[in-house]
Amino acid sequence: MARKLVFDLDGVLISQQKNPVLHPEAKAVLENAKKDLDEIILWSRAEFEYAYPDFDRFGLMPFFDRIIFGKEEYTPKISNSLSTLVPKGKLGSNEYIKDLSLLGGNPLDYVLVDNEPGQIYPPDRVVRVETYKGQKDHSLWEPYQHALKKFKGYNLDDDLRDFIPKISRGFDLWSKKKGFNDVYYFSTAKAINMAHNLTKNYDIGVGIARGGLYLAYISELFGLDVRIIDANRTGKGVFGVKTEWKDQINPNDLKDKKIIVFDKDVLTGNTSRAVGSELLSYYPKVLDIALLHDLKDKKSNHLQKPGNFSSNVPKFYDNIFNPKSFKFTLFNYAVKILKEKI
Repeated sequence: MARKLVFDLDGVLISQQKNPVLHPEAKAVLENAKKDLDEIILWSRAEFEYAYPDFDRFGLMPFFDRIIFGKEEYTPKISNSLSTLVPKGKLGSNEYIKDLSLLGGNPLDYVLVDNEPGQIYPPDRVVRVETYKGQKDHSLWEPYQHALKKFKGYNLDDDLRDFIPKISRGFDLWSKKKGFNDVYYFSTAKAINMAHNLTKNYDIGVGIARGGLYLAYISELFGLDVRIIDANRTGKGVFGVKTEWKDQINPNDLKDKKIIVFDKDVLTGNTSRAVGSELLSYYPKVLDIALLHDLKDKKSNHLQKPGNFSSNVPKFYDNIFNPKSFKFTLFNYAVKILKEKI
């Protein structure tokens, strides 16, 4: 299945105003799209004479394989640093409908990113974005990631296929130094995004072995001071969980500190309760928990799909975080940071 991304111009890549400005993230997003996907298309309802001057002024042509202004389709031609548009023909559509089947091939191969999509076919192949009017906090990365998820079989970890082996080798070495030979691997993309968003808010990270090791390791790469605690089940209930620090702990290291605990999930809550109770004895300022699986209610069957029973997370944790707690707005920036460190 091909993956072809279609962008609107006004209100998406450039601001929708009298004197438009280029979205500050536009070229970075387009550069990633050009690298990751099969075809990048611009489809503007505005006619050529209205849309082309701004499109050309901001130097967007090199990013696109096909360009549509109004009903006219063009093919970019770039040679000797000069860009021109070669007319290809009419789409035969009206200006009120963006029918992706008119672009050729399977319409499910396409996803449209548009601020005012109106009528579209197929109706579920669109990511609607807030109209860009020059505001500084407006992001293109989040809708871009949503668009990628609409392509069948796409996973954010696909972006990291060349990088994951390096992280895995580093994680194996790090885990063995901590005394663990058999460790769990999880979605690297989710772990990176969570760690990047969390680490700046805490003084100490505590990874529960073995489920919390991966998130603890990546958080340490982002600069968080990380300690590891092993939790072994020796009996029933919270008193049947034996905890053992794998790193040297001084009570002053944890007192009045903001602590984030890492684990993969919470099922019965006994392990997170035993570790949390241990940490509370050091009088931390904040005690939160981050879980690599999504939260779900108690009616779900954890044997069918990994997850967390949110009702079983001990109440003494101030905040509970999971992958859905964070947007992927700065994901590419986070990956860039790690690539410079590994």
